[in-house]
Amino acid sequence: GKDVKPKPIKPPKRKNILEIKLLKVKGIRQWLEELVEVGIVKKLKPAVLDDLIGDANLMGAQQERSYPTMPDPSSQQIRQLLVEYIAIPLGCQMAHDTLERVNNVLFYGPMGGGKSLMLRALASECNAMLFDLSPSNLEGKYEKAKAKQIAMAAALVAKEFTPSIIYIDEAEKLFPGGKKKARGLGAVLKKFFGEIKKKRDSYFDKPDRVVYIFSTNKPFECSAKEMKSFFDKKIYFPYPNYSSRQKIFKELIEMKGGSLDENFSLMTLAAITEGYTGGSVISNFSS
Repeated sequence: GKDVKPKPIKPPKRKNILEIKLLKVKGIRQWLEELVEVGIVKKLKPAVLDDLIGDANLMGAQQERSYPTMPDPSSQQIRQLLVEYIAIPLGCQMAHDTLERVNNVLFYGPMGGGKSLMLRALASECNAMLFDLSPSNLEGKYEKAKAKQIAMAAALVAKEFTPSIIYIDEAEKLFPGGKKKARGLGAVLKKFFGEIKKKRDSYFDKPDRVVYIFSTNKPFECSAKEMKSFFDKKIYFPYPNYSSRQKIFKELIEMKGGSLDENFSLMTLAAITEGYTGGSVISNFSS
């Protein structure tokens, strides 16, 4: 009879660093259960990107030509950047495999500027699992020796249940400026995320739809050099401008079931709340 050629044996799938170090301790489902129990995997209140109220800055091009510094991004520009850099690659595998890889993103700006709101919106609209590895969320739950293992477990589970967002607040604790050095959990997380950035292909496969979002309301306490080298994209959440504050008040009043008298001046409210963030306007209005 004819010689039957043996079928080529496919090489076993290469295990990455996360699988090698963690799966001998416990399975992925067991790691997921632990992360849920301790509050690292979180289900946030739903939101949408349009919840960041504000329009385009129609004078932006003129301001760029007239002033030595760039004007603050408008709410519309911020929403557009979030869609382009995060939402589309997270939500669509083909787009993720085709577009430029954006792995580490920094949200920065004043407290109440919309950073947490847009984190919730991205998790909701992309149907992404969210992992909170902020130092304050790990504090009191894990010692330094265990914290790296938990961070690795979060990365392992994230790559198994994509799309996923790994969130790290208080970026200033990982990248302190001046002569300060990261300490405690901040130092542990900084070392781990640095390893992932240098050897991402050893931790993740290219199709894995996982993004790391860092946040800080104290960018002035961070090392500018480290921030520039570590993050692929940085998105600034500024204080809302005059027209955005008008729109915030209008939508708040309508949301509460109120109606505006034709003599009621939203311009006055917008003028006296200069320097307020959208979050502070909303909290004061609600109280």
